[in-house]
Amino acid sequence: MWEDGPADKPSYFTYDQGKKDGNNAFHYAAGIQQTANTPVYFAVDFDATSSHKQAIPDYFVGVRDGYLQYLYERRKFGEEEIYYKIGVYGSYDVLTWCKEQDIATYFFQAYAPAWSNGRNKDPWPGYHLRQLGSNQDFCHIKVDPDESSGAAGGWKY
Repeated sequence: MWEDGPADKPSYFTYDQGKKDGNNAFHYAAGIQQTANTPVYFAVDFDATSSHKQAIPDYFVGVRDGYLQYLYERRKFGEEEIYYKIGVYGSYDVLTWCKEQDIATYFFQAYAPAWSNGRNKDPWPGYHLRQLGSNQDFCHIKVDPDESSGAAGGWKY
């Protein structure tokens, strides 16, 4: 999960920020030896409305271009190319917009039942991960329980 800024602020989501985040996130994934062909999920952690319908996909076009820049830089410096997938974490509407634009291949639905005019309380069709709650106590640790479709792109560190 990549969140390197105020992912809860609509003004954060621009093409340029997406390109920067994409490049940084994929270099980081390679640096920690994340398994190839697994997703890096990028967080959109606010209730995006129709007024954000252009900004969010623009951000993810930037993420994709940052990914291409990451690959170019690895080639340029003679490093092995390690391929990853682009994932999105967000509301029902955010997942829908990214799917419509064919800009992400993995989808993680946030837990916020009121988001997307209440549609977020229902499972988004095609989710890979879905957050089921927030700040729940588990052995005296606060956790956000999730469920997987069985193909969430997990990997071992």
